[in-house]
Amino acid sequence: MSMVERYVKTHRQNKKYVKSTNDLPIKNFQHRRGWIDIPVDEELIYSHRNTYFTRETFTEGLHVHEYYELIIYVSGDVEYINENTLISPSPYTAIWFKPGSMHTARLVSASKYERYVLYFTPDFFHIHGVYAPMTDFMENSESFAVKIPENMVDSLLAFLKKADTVCELDKPYSELLLKSYIIEIFGILNSSKMKAEKANEFVDTMAEVKRYIDDEYANIGNIADIANKFFYSREHLSRKFNEAFNIHISKYLAKRRVMESLELLQKMNVADAAYAVGFHSQSAYISAFAKNMGCLPSEYKERSRENRK
Repeated sequence: MSMVERYVKTHRQNKKYVKSTNDLPIKNFQHRRGWIDIPVDEELIYSHRNTYFTRETFTEGLHVHEYYELIIYVSGDVEYINENTLISPSPYTAIWFKPGSMHTARLVSASKYERYVLYFTPDFFHIHGVYAPMTDFMENSESFAVKIPENMVDSLLAFLKKADTVCELDKPYSELLLKSYIIEIFGILNSSKMKAEKANEFVDTMAEVKRYIDDEYANIGNIADIANKFFYSREHLSRKFNEAFNIHISKYLAKRRVMESLELLQKMNVADAAYAVGFHSQSAYISAFAKNMGCLPSEYKERSRENRK
């Protein structure tokens, strides 16, 4: 199953897609928040999102996935958390998250949040059997963001607008043009003129709670144990953690355990991997795995085995 197939399947299961719009000739999926996700072959999804959010309607919280995520940030009062670092971006900043990194955008105040979003795997850049290293700007940066120089913004926007426009063309070569524009965008971002945006260490009490979970996930018995560690009541800790990261602390603990189990599944059976990361039963692990990964642990093991061949 390709990255796009897994992505769409998970979004459908979580009822995030309402329909495909008939207004566009190119294959697409409409999110319940209003934007449209467009598959660009089997290994990349492209989306231009311009959404007004309030604290009540902004539902994104800490999450993680197996593929890369690239955001071209345009506007909006948001900041980005990547593991234990934080960036408050200026307009026209490229921000990315590598597979396996726990991350989120966080709304600071009600605002219209505009960004271009691309989800992909490196397989997208295998062209005629040859791999083009278009993610070098991500791999070689000390940060997880670069500021796009003013003299390059117009070029980048031109290709982003072309990508939007070609989605509306009822031509047999529309998908090929869209792919070429996406590759041009990555080419611009690989320019040596890009300068890394400084990422600051994310420091507050809830950040310390998160770090504790990240380090001790396998040894934590329950949420009350964490609350006692930081001298909070369970209810107060849950409320404060949710305010900081927009995710319930118990869901974050389960999510962290699932992600830490992925490598273990390469060498352990499902039951052993479950107990090694702190789940008290195999059934609880399988349930959490399915919610976070969109498949069963056994299916993930089989897919990983096939990918290694």
